[in-house]
Amino acid sequence: MSIKGIFRSVFGTLLLSLILLAILAVCLAYSQEQLSGNQIRRVEGLRLIQEMRDSRDYLTQFSRGYVFTSKDRYLDLYESLLKIWDGKRPRPVYLDETYWDILADDGSMSKVRLRPAISFDRLVGEADFASEERVIINEVMQISAEMTKMEQQAFSSYKKKSKNWGNVPQAIKDMQPFEYLTGGVYNQLRLSLKQNYARLFGAINERANSEIREIEAQNEYLLYGILAIIAIVCINVFAAYRVILGRVILPIAYL
Repeated sequence: MSIKGIFRSVFGTLLLSLILLAILAVCLAYSQEQLSGNQIRRVEGLRLIQEMRDSRDYLTQFSRGYVFTSKDRYLDLYESLLKIWDGKRPRPVYLDETYWDILADDGSMSKVRLRPAISFDRLVGEADFASEERVIINEVMQISAEMTKMEQQAFSSYKKKSKNWGNVPQAIKDMQPFEYLTGGVYNQLRLSLKQNYARLFGAINERANSEIREIEAQNEYLLYGILAIIAIVCINVFAAYRVILGRVILPIAYL
């Protein structure tokens, strides 16, 4: 092979290798972006489910607090949370105990950062959940709706009976309003809700971990491909150097 042919072969191999390296680098960057996106979607999904679970617990606490103590403040907090749940009131950025502490303290909303009023049902519909996860979420929403119905029944029963009692919580004499919120049916719904939330958290984490493992395996193959191309380039350059050394540099040295 002539010197010109050798250079053509070397530069052709280098050009092809650079093109392959660029393709693999783009694939690797896209794969990393997918990995980051999966992590973000998992965190957002878990946060949404956590807010739903905590909100449902707060609804139970506020409803029991109202029936047990006769304080209208608990009823106000309950109705406020229910409006947030149904998308009839702006949602705080962090719907946790801090928000309810501020609201229970002075009712001031100036300290709270708010998001648009969107129901949990719509948020779940727009979120990136798998089909099996949505089945569990539907069960959670149905159970929560049943619990809300029982809480409303307890309020209605309590208000009717308390008209003749004044402010003293003498409903202890007639346990019907309390049984709505402490009886076996309500407690069974709470237990079923907790079990479904546990299943849901497990399903989300399992799916996310499976996707992450798959992407990481793809990344490994891409890295191996990049290393292989670099090795081929190095071998090709070394071989070309040996040929040039033997056919050009050494003969010139003997002249």
